[in-house]
Amino acid sequence: MPKGEATQRARLRAELQQLHRRAGLLHQEPQVLHQRHGEATLHRDADRLPPRPGRRHGVRLRVRSGGHDYEGLSYRSARPDEVFGVLDLANLRSVSVNHSESTAWVDSGATLGELYYAIAKNNSRIAFPAGECPTVGVGGQFSGGGIGMLMRKYGLSIDNVLDAKMVNANGDLLDRVGMGEDLFWAIRGGGGKSFGVVLSWKIQLVQVPQTVTVFSIGKTLDQGAIDILTRWQVVGPSLPDDLTIRVKVQGQEALFLAMYLGTCSSLVATMGRRFPELGMTSADCRSITWLQSTALSFTGELIITPLLVPWDNITPLVHLYHF
Repeated sequence: MPKGEATQRARLRAELQQLHRRAGLLHQEPQVLHQRHGEATLHRDADRLPPRPGRRHGVRLRVRSGGHDYEGLSYRSARPDEVFGVLDLANLRSVSVNHSESTAWVDSGATLGELYYAIAKNNSRIAFPAGECPTVGVGGQFSGGGIGMLMRKYGLSIDNVLDAKMVNANGDLLDRVGMGEDLFWAIRGGGGKSFGVVLSWKIQLVQVPQTVTVFSIGKTLDQGAIDILTRWQVVGPSLPDDLTIRVKVQGQEALFLAMYLGTCSSLVATMGRRFPELGMTSADCRSITWLQSTALSFTGELIITPLLVPWDNITPLVHLYHF
């Protein structure tokens, strides 16, 4: 384990738990907390997981991955009289990459940042299409669909899921063959916990250039942000699949964030033909790895620090990417 990893993970976990406690002030908190600590234990004790005892005792079950969700639906209830338990998968977070097959198994408790780093730390040419927020849990992201900056080229996260391991309401441990194609289809976008507890996912990794091209361009109202934003909505769907542009509107400014699976010169030419209203030039380009581009997409800023920076001295966001 790299120096400082345990400390940094504990710090990030504490921050997430603090958010959960704040949410719990307004909503009923769980009566049971069941936390699992490893894949081997889960698979060996599948018949003793909460689906069976929960049903036996009339306790509803909430499944929480290793990250967070904006509504807090995985760890609280708006009904004060509801008795429910939380199955917390936060410690089930391993990522195993098979470079020869370009596949990976990732546990539901891992965060997107941890997944991205595990995929690309030794090979900048492989990636996975998922979301932009690095602290979102894999289980919730995949079971909800999974949109992101690579989806125009490679589709949603669920389009690249090959297999899964799930415990159903009877306590049975199932893979894709065991659950059948209908259930396998349902857990990819229909909410994994609606049908059981998805422990891990086998995903197909995708190819990206060694470096991608990104830009971040802000436009204020005085600079024509409204007209440019309106134009983006028209031309965006017809842009090349290798180019994704998203917009963050905050206050009086629209921030245009882009990732292009190609060179700066090619991107400048494409933008000049298809979206000249933005006024993008070569001066706006940055050539970076796909892993680095994920931080730009989330923060709007390019965060690059040396790989060997001690983990105790960097923020949780940067920790997740190891820049």
